[in-house]
Amino acid sequence: MIYINKKTIIFFILAILVSVSSFFIFDFFKKKKEKKMNEIRITFREGMNIHEVGNLLELRGIIKKKDFFEACDSPLLKEEFTFLKNEPKNKYFALEGYLFPDTYDFIKGEDPILVIRKFLNNFKLKIKNLNIPRDFTLDQILTIASILEAESNMKSGKDVASVIYNRLETLKTNGKNKFGEYGLNFLQLDSTVYYPYRSKEEAPANFKSTYNTYEIKGFPPGPICSPGMKFINDATNPNKTDYFYFCNDKNGDIYFAKTYSEHVKNLKMLGIK
Repeated sequence: MIYINKKTIIFFILAILVSVSSFFIFDFFKKKKEKKMNEIRITFREGMNIHEVGNLLELRGIIKKKDFFEACDSPLLKEEFTFLKNEPKNKYFALEGYLFPDTYDFIKGEDPILVIRKFLNNFKLKIKNLNIPRDFTLDQILTIASILEAESNMKSGKDVASVIYNRLETLKTNGKNKFGEYGLNFLQLDSTVYYPYRSKEEAPANFKSTYNTYEIKGFPPGPICSPGMKFINDATNPNKTDYFYFCNDKNGDIYFAKTYSEHVKNLKMLGIK
């Protein structure tokens, strides 16, 4: 009869456990390395609209643009992310404004819901401490921020936001401001005229956007692009001014005016009118 003492058995069991553990650890790191090798890192710049995000995802081989748009409309996302439950239904595209611009890692052929979840988880984290002004919704703040992204510069965001706030205030007075001017309940923002297209040249012939703030009073139906945190914060905390007009020169500098006559002077000075 062969006698094996207890220490030998324990040593044998430990050797097996170490061997098995080593295999699983090696396999874990191998798979992790393979995953890392298959990952594609993409940076989405601030101010990209949802079409441009979809185009870039397809260009880099992550998902098809068609599948991306279908996933954006998924009720699963609205159930998971409560901030989407009050998203207006008359927007051209669900999630416009909510796909936070940043750098993300993806895998080719990744599930479209997982792709969008990365954007939304990041957005949720970024707005965690956002103070939304009374009488405004998150979607309205993102709409203002997206317009700032399109029309402002880094130093003038709060002043441009004040123009928007001041004009929105005239919705209570049938478009009349403190200077006795009318028609200011129209925001008249160039970036909204051809949305979701960037310009008249991109838009189909005779295209009319329901976002055109020269033709609709107050807010457009939703954001026009993905704003960064700088302009989201500016949209929640505008400067207090009496500005109702602004225009840009060719270098991107912004000129503000309280009255239409002041605005016309700025336009003439810049050679715009």
